[in-house]
Amino acid sequence: MPVSMYYLQAGAPQGTPTAEQELLRVAIAINSGETVEQIISLIFDTMHGLIPYDRIAVAMLEPGDVLNQTVVRSDRPIVWGVGARASICGSSLGPIIHERRIRIINDLAEYARQHPDSHSTAQILAEGMRASLTVPLVSARGPLGILFLSSTEANAYQERHVDLVRALAEGIAMAVQRANVMEALRRANEEIRTLDQLKNDFLSNLSHELRTPLSIVVGYLEVLEDEVAGSLTPEQHRMLREGLDGALRLNSLLNDLFEFTELESGLIALRREPTDLVALVREVCDEASAPIKMAGLDFVLRLPDHPVRATVDARRVARALQSLLDNARKFTHPPGTITLSLTASDGTAWLVVKDTGIGIRPEHQAKVFEKFFQAETGASRERGGTGLGLPLARAIALAHGGDVELKSEPGKGSTFRIRLPLSTAP
Repeated sequence: MPVSMYYLQAGAPQGTPTAEQELLRVAIAINSGETVEQIISLIFDTMHGLIPYDRIAVAMLEPGDVLNQTVVRSDRPIVWGVGARASICGSSLGPIIHERRIRIINDLAEYARQHPDSHSTAQILAEGMRASLTVPLVSARGPLGILFLSSTEANAYQERHVDLVRALAEGIAMAVQRANVMEALRRANEEIRTLDQLKNDFLSNLSHELRTPLSIVVGYLEVLEDEVAGSLTPEQHRMLREGLDGALRLNSLLNDLFEFTELESGLIALRREPTDLVALVREVCDEASAPIKMAGLDFVLRLPDHPVRATVDARRVARALQSLLDNARKFTHPPGTITLSLTASDGTAWLVVKDTGIGIRPEHQAKVFEKFFQAETGASRERGGTGLGLPLARAIALAHGGDVELKSEPGKGSTFRIRLPLSTAP
């Protein structure tokens, strides 16, 4: 029975005008994510009017059927305290946990005489306790531990107390299970962060180690294509050009990997310098216009007629723009248009790449900035790409204190806006 319903359904002792409020306070604490320690402290401080106790404790079940006492509140000096462990194998606590029994002992001194091997009983007797009510903590997955209530008065516990304590135990079990889930999530997140860092380190090292031999391959292919080592037939030129194109694509991929892992690690500082963004965009446009026009697309450039100055890492901002333009080119069919524009106001610059391409489905828009994400997979992938261009552009913007925004509608194109602060602050 939920704690909040006990007062109304099971009844509460008469003469306690604040009993309902006390129960509701405990129910709220259980449902609001309080820790087990906080819930036990609240129960201990507020519920004397409902049930007798001078000591409340919780012991959790650990592997090997070992109880570990994790919470203790008492009005007396504590002998059997937090961290005390005891095996329940062969003890009277075993059936309480595994058979879900509730136990009332109203004469602990007599119980100790009958069970001289009960170490826990001897210890709470030493604390002055004379009666106890013991309830299992159980979840849908199995036993969790035990809730102990103890009183300095013999014959303190009656059957009328059982429903309330059972309700409290259910609430505490919920809190324990919630804490277990949160701890499991914390460990899982920590593992994910560790694995992610290992992956980034691996990619960074891989791209670094491959760039040198690849640059040698590219160099020799270029020398051969220029016929420095001898004349070539047209067919040999064609084969060399295909090999060189493939090597350059691989080199571009490695550069993306290396730069992305550098930025994501946060260990590489930007090389900021005063930059005219208008001039920077023109340079990017000059480099990007040829492949865009070769794809049968119109390329429109819109710039202010005055300089727009910012303190940025010019090379990396150019790289972010190139990534957005390359993405627009790959996903726009001819005859289509790609528009690159720059605006500035209120201390912020906006670098905007707009296309009339296929657009991005709503369910994919939140994922396009995730590294290696591909909206197309398998045999349906016709446009190539590594899934690093957009994440790299966003990483560059974030490193500058900005971001990349996306607006897209399937069949009507996409607009990516890089936001950069004009401030010179690093």
